[in-house]
Amino acid sequence: MFTKKSLKQKNVMHGIVFSFFAISAFFCVRAENAQAANGTLSLVPSVSSVISGGSFYVDVNMDTNLNTVVATRAVIRYDKTKVTFVNWNTATSIFTTNNNLCYAADGGVEKPINSPCQIIANDTANGIVTITMASAHVADPVVDISKLVKGSGLLVARANFTANVDIASNLINVMGLHHANTRNGNDSGIVIDDNLGTDITDAPVQRSTVQYGDLNSDRRVNLFDYNTLLPNYGNTTPGNVADITADNLVNLFDYNVILGSFGQTF
Repeated sequence: MFTKKSLKQKNVMHGIVFSFFAISAFFCVRAENAQAANGTLSLVPSVSSVISGGSFYVDVNMDTNLNTVVATRAVIRYDKTKVTFVNWNTATSIFTTNNNLCYAADGGVEKPINSPCQIIANDTANGIVTITMASAHVADPVVDISKLVKGSGLLVARANFTANVDIASNLINVMGLHHANTRNGNDSGIVIDDNLGTDITDAPVQRSTVQYGDLNSDRRVNLFDYNTLLPNYGNTTPGNVADITADNLVNLFDYNVILGSFGQTF
């Protein structure tokens, strides 16, 4: 028989274990499950054009394609010469609402209901924002099905930007989601609740041009991209800016991508 105190401790430990698993799932995902229909991530800007100094936001939306999702990761590559990342907002994220089992990694304090399990990183030098969100809903065996992360048009996060120059055309031309399609957890991904860490992500419509060798997201593949790859050659750090194929190694495969696209504009 559990006392009130022991039940509290059990729930806290449950939250610790699940939160760690859910967020870590991106870094050890397995091959795509053939039985699971693929999901998609998309970017939805608040405006179609903006003047220099103007503010705007971009929503990261998700369609799970009837799958129950435990975590998702959006890697947004943006042209830092044209826009500046300001901050993010996950207050109304699908991963925040009714999320009552998350355990904070900082200081070991249990987080209240409607607190997101999230890791946000902004690489200003290379123009990369990485938003990782995890759900704790499925940790509860008697969870209300209405709390599961499942559906279409689901808000993952909102990223706020300011424009450095006038942008008259579609804002998506200056940013995109990095998706290398290698299913290894270093690019954008959606992980389903199958106890395998399966990534079901299809290539997004607003795909970053980095897969063509555009490492600085300026919509061109040129000497600047080559000069970015060169000092990183041989680097094995996950998420390296020059790791085009997202295999945790900057090597000849990445070089050949730049070589094959050299001189192209997007």
